[in-house]
Amino acid sequence: MTLRRPLSWLAITSTTVLLAAGCAGAAPTPTPAASPTQGLGASQLPTVSASPSPTDSPAPTDAPTDSPEPPDTPLNTDSPEPTATPAIPSPVIRVGTGPIGIVAAEDAIWVATFWDGELVRIDQETMTVTDRVDVGDGAIGVAYAAGSLWVATHLTGELVRVDPETLEVTGRIEVGDEPEGVCGDDDQVWATSEAAGGAVRIDPATNEIVATVPVGRAPRHCGIGFGSAWVTNWGSANMTRIDSESNEVVETIALPFGPEGMAFNDDGVWVANQMAGSVSFVDPGSNEEATEIQIGMLPEGIAIAEDGLIWAATTQLDHIEAIDPATGELVETLETGGGPRRIAIVDGHAWVTNTDDGTVSVIALD
Repeated sequence: MTLRRPLSWLAITSTTVLLAAGCAGAAPTPTPAASPTQGLGASQLPTVSASPSPTDSPAPTDAPTDSPEPPDTPLNTDSPEPTATPAIPSPVIRVGTGPIGIVAAEDAIWVATFWDGELVRIDQETMTVTDRVDVGDGAIGVAYAAGSLWVATHLTGELVRVDPETLEVTGRIEVGDEPEGVCGDDDQVWATSEAAGGAVRIDPATNEIVATVPVGRAPRHCGIGFGSAWVTNWGSANMTRIDSESNEVVETIALPFGPEGMAFNDDGVWVANQMAGSVSFVDPGSNEEATEIQIGMLPEGIAIAEDGLIWAATTQLDHIEAIDPATGELVETLETGGGPRRIAIVDGHAWVTNTDDGTVSVIALD
């Protein structure tokens, strides 16, 4: 297996990746270097074979090195050797350069392409690209809320609102340097600012910022659930819970190193821990990590299927992996394209962005 070297302010060598995947307490060794995209987190910056990659830049020196001990619940610490399930080749759709963010909405799949700066529309039935919207350099996170698509543009510091019917840009909101995560519902939209270490709340009725909340270092993804907005903080190895009524921080929850994507079921919050090579379950009743499950190297995107299985994309292994939430066991592994990042699951299919290949894989989960 060939190790990819993710590009970011945290330089990850092959040795460091293996240590991070196998040892919860080992922190990666930074390699200082200047970078025009400094601040984009581990495995965040898409690699493109046709273009030279920017150099890495240093990690914060005070990044936590120890993963927290979960409360009482035994952890499944066995690190499986994923073996991809042979299957009929899945449809692969070429979408552009550096696809990362993905969301299903309005009978379509929407993908943010980092280097092209586009929001790409894929017809869900025909599996073909039908439209492209220029949103701005570094398009990375995308969400559907309040009848609109919202795209975080990492290199321009904006949250861009797009009408899914007319494909017109209806708003550009400055949300801070290096935004990445975006989430929302009919009443609220949140975006993370990785450089500022904050989360901003936008009123979708006015497109105006109504609250700015300091969180942890290098905030990545966000999500809405259990009456709160939740933010994963990659650099400080924790998650911030924000009350949606008061916009105040309810709790900061310790997690293994490098928390990234999150997904919600009726029981709580599931989080992919990129550098720890694991998935955590967070109990919203206790605001604590209850379980950590080792799955493989560099998990980032995570989604929950209709049958309740938790699927995570392991970027380093070119797989998506399924966890049974009832047992905490890894139950299935399926192949993707190169560098899978994020997942949208709809109608029994996983749509996976493959950043290295510039594609989206469509994988039947039945």
